[in-house]
Amino acid sequence: MDRKLNKAIKHYYRSGSLAAMTDPGLIGLLHANGMIVPAEDLTHDELIKKLFHEKGIADQASVVASFLIGLETGQAQKRAALSAYVIMLNFPAHGFASTHGIQCNVCGVFKSRSRDFTLCNLARYSVGATYSGAPEQLYVFLKEHNKTAVPAVQSVSMLKNVLSVLRTADLQDRPVTLEKKLRAIPGIGMDKEQSRALLDLLGHLGVLETPEHKGFVHHYTYIGLAPRKSHSSDWSYPVDFWTGRDGVNEEAVEFWFGDYL
Repeated sequence: MDRKLNKAIKHYYRSGSLAAMTDPGLIGLLHANGMIVPAEDLTHDELIKKLFHEKGIADQASVVASFLIGLETGQAQKRAALSAYVIMLNFPAHGFASTHGIQCNVCGVFKSRSRDFTLCNLARYSVGATYSGAPEQLYVFLKEHNKTAVPAVQSVSMLKNVLSVLRTADLQDRPVTLEKKLRAIPGIGMDKEQSRALLDLLGHLGVLETPEHKGFVHHYTYIGLAPRKSHSSDWSYPVDFWTGRDGVNEEAVEFWFGDYL
């Protein structure tokens, strides 16, 4: 990512909102790159309806192709839609249901509030995947993906390099070990946060899962209430539990990327 654009994104994160940003040049840069998505006051049910609308437009072929292009070219924003799509495969249609009337027990969304969609969109560019499964993020990831056509995939060499790292992992390797190995791949163009997000996404896809902790192809898991390997862990579910002994789920590789391999 362009250094000035990265600086603008970090300035937004530190400021907490567009209105609180103090550098007009960085504000203009975010606008010029289409990163500003107006906030909306939405109830839980209104947001979920919008989310299902975008999921209905998206299709597996386009989100996989976008992911592969993003992986090949170092564009995190092109990888993000796949992370939203896999979670939405079994995401339940539901109305607001809450024990305490504040957050939904099913998906974690607050009953009613202003939704900071710019923050979600910036995560597309700076992270490239959802680690929380927040419906606000899933909605923006899919909506932005659905705006433009996806060109044909020209190369999957980076995917093959990533799979090679995964398949040759030592038995004792953990996600933190793989993260360093991924960043060492020549030309991958990822910082620490993006390589961690890629591993989180591979867990969501079921490529990196365990017999007890599965990806999201066959069932929905609310990540906010999913088990964690330790209280201090900040890895997403289920890759948090993965070790080299679990290996690569080749069926999941075939399901998602078989057409290109």
